[in-house]
Amino acid sequence: MDGGAGVSPSSAPGGRASSGVAEEWTWDDWVGDPDGPRVAAEYLPPLEPPPALATPHVFRLDIQALRALAVVLVLLWHAGLPVLDGGFIGVDIFFVVSGYLITGLLLRERGAEGTVSLRDFYARRMRRLLPAASIVTVATLVASLVLMPSLRLRSIALDGLASTFYVENWRLALQAVDYQASQVATSPFQHYWSLSVEEQFYLAWPLVILLVLRGPAGFFRVGAHRSRLLTVLTLTLVASFAYSLWSSYSAPDPAYFLTVNRVWQFAAGGLLASVESLHGQLQRRRPALALAAVGLAVLVAGAFLLDLSSPYPGVAALVPTLGTVAVLAGGAAAATTTIGRGLTARPIRWVGDLSYSLYLWHWPMLVFAAEVFGPLSVAEGLLVVTAAVVPSVVSERLIERPVRRSPRFAPWRVGLSLGVALMAVTGGFAAVVALRAPTLRAPSDADNPFYAIAAEQDAGAPPAAGAAGGATTDPGGPTTTTAAGGQRSAADPLRGLGAETLLDDAGDPLPDPPIAYEFDQIFPAPGTDYLPPTFACRTAVDAEAIVSDCNVGGGPSSPRLALVGDSHALQWMPIAKSAAITNGWKMDFYLKAACALNAQDAGPSCNGWQAEVRDALLADPPDMVLLAAGDPLLETGGENQARAEGFASAWQPLRDAGIQLVVIADPPRPDKDIKECVFDNPSELVRCSFDRTTALQSGSNLRAATQDGDATLDLNDLICPADPCPAVVGQTVVFRDNNHLSQEYVRTLARPFALRLGEIVQRAQGGAPPA
Repeated sequence: MDGGAGVSPSSAPGGRASSGVAEEWTWDDWVGDPDGPRVAAEYLPPLEPPPALATPHVFRLDIQALRALAVVLVLLWHAGLPVLDGGFIGVDIFFVVSGYLITGLLLRERGAEGTVSLRDFYARRMRRLLPAASIVTVATLVASLVLMPSLRLRSIALDGLASTFYVENWRLALQAVDYQASQVATSPFQHYWSLSVEEQFYLAWPLVILLVLRGPAGFFRVGAHRSRLLTVLTLTLVASFAYSLWSSYSAPDPAYFLTVNRVWQFAAGGLLASVESLHGQLQRRRPALALAAVGLAVLVAGAFLLDLSSPYPGVAALVPTLGTVAVLAGGAAAATTTIGRGLTARPIRWVGDLSYSLYLWHWPMLVFAAEVFGPLSVAEGLLVVTAAVVPSVVSERLIERPVRRSPRFAPWRVGLSLGVALMAVTGGFAAVVALRAPTLRAPSDADNPFYAIAAEQDAGAPPAAGAAGGATTDPGGPTTTTAAGGQRSAADPLRGLGAETLLDDAGDPLPDPPIAYEFDQIFPAPGTDYLPPTFACRTAVDAEAIVSDCNVGGGPSSPRLALVGDSHALQWMPIAKSAAITNGWKMDFYLKAACALNAQDAGPSCNGWQAEVRDALLADPPDMVLLAAGDPLLETGGENQARAEGFASAWQPLRDAGIQLVVIADPPRPDKDIKECVFDNPSELVRCSFDRTTALQSGSNLRAATQDGDATLDLNDLICPADPCPAVVGQTVVFRDNNHLSQEYVRTLARPFALRLGEIVQRAQGGAPPA
């Protein structure tokens, strides 16, 4: 997860991307259970080891230990443990283990029976995985109806539907390249992306095995077909890895979720299983122990040293993949040593047995806890994932195990029927929730007057009187009394709304502005859509070319400004453009989604865009660059300082070229999605307010504006004019989500924005240092 994490890999409650689990057998299926031998026989058909060195298959305690390690890494990472930046490698471990187990199972069945029964294989997979997954899906949908904001229900239900049919990874990949969709809050179904990848593997892999191993079983046993399989698996691994490298660097966000980028990890496990089918498992205990120990050390080191700052799964994914292969290659013999027995003790096996259920339950519990209690601390996250043991044990004991062992579900027809029925019921429930969930309707001028105002301004009409700082309201014009008691005139329709209620006639803040937390009428009206940002001048999230023809013209001697940054710069564009038109300035726009002018904002497209912006600004330097960027609430002061240093490093070439820098303070960060909260609480807006000190605690972009000549433009006194910060000011919703200002409220900031920027421009032109 998020992974992010996404989302992007960075969209989970703690900025974490989610991962996945696969399971074939549990210890209790084999030992201490009267049904064990029967279940074992079902999974393992009679085997005649083809090569001389091959050994009969036994239950692998080392694999249970690997599962335990993988799921613990995932849980601790999702809980936000700060030292475990690479906990997401749990997904890689499970992918390799799945490739190893499934390939070995299919080879043994092919060798013993002469073919692979697709119907039996798919029935076993459905019987093993779907009961628990369906229960968790339904429980998550029910909990979402109670706990989650109404406006998020449709997206959650669609995630549930995609998860039911195991295509959630493709849905997340599409959202990763759709910037608007990528801004959707973390879904309680996000963790199903990796289960979707695994199910797609389960669907296709037996077909590959059947296709490659065509021919009589006797010929198969001699090894020719298995040699062919080694060739196919090797080519598959190389091709998938090469594509993963390319896509991870060219489009890193969707690449994280794509099945084709993960096939090589399944193939790595399958290749090991194929080699063992030809030559047998490693039997010498000392080399096996050394190999398993090295693999385990690589996995542990990767969990602490890797992170998602680099494209993934790229070269870095070799670390968990090769580490897992090493453990699998040496683990069978190593498990018989004293050290191996310690690593496969019953508590570890118990966690491995429970890994599938733990994975299913822990993520929605984290999401729901964060929604109810706010962002979770590390201790709170650890408490939640520990509490996930309770429903995991219940579902494993009462649902997974009985269905897996019951003779009535053993026939393939029953297994397939059960799987189809569970998917139909679960998918139908998700579809009903999606269809009945509320959505925003198109507004009218009555419930969102900003649409008409924006249409006129964006079409090139002069700004409303007083809206950009030049003219004043016509006192003789017709007026309308607002619900807040202010006067909104036809000449200046914004007066009496939003930040305008905090200003005097000159555009300066009132010494004692009226602050209210409840309104009878607000804009946009709850249930109606918001004014969308203007995307015409924005580079897409996966592109790097600047939009070179996006500018506002001015006179030959007019000062030339440039607005540069991510979506938090884009939100200022309408009033920056309005100020430029009113004052006769030239203004260029360099805007890109999810990419600021910060050395820390990595990724191929972001790095390329930053380079193009710097080249353009240095080739023809403007007089002034306005810099705006998202300033997230980071976990530690060191992270904030590092982000500030990233800004300073990226800005220094502009300073060296003599360009005046104006840093626009990022707005405060609410602890909730304001649009969703206002929708659910239109009569109790105070519930949508948030703590001012916490919301403004980052400020790393302002901390980077420390050199002589740097200026700052801070409107946060008008965005959060009181503590707690109100969600609605002057009848206008301040934010459209949990970090972007609503375009409605931005329009009401036009006068102070233009006045304060005008003062900076005037001082720069007059030679006086900016304040």
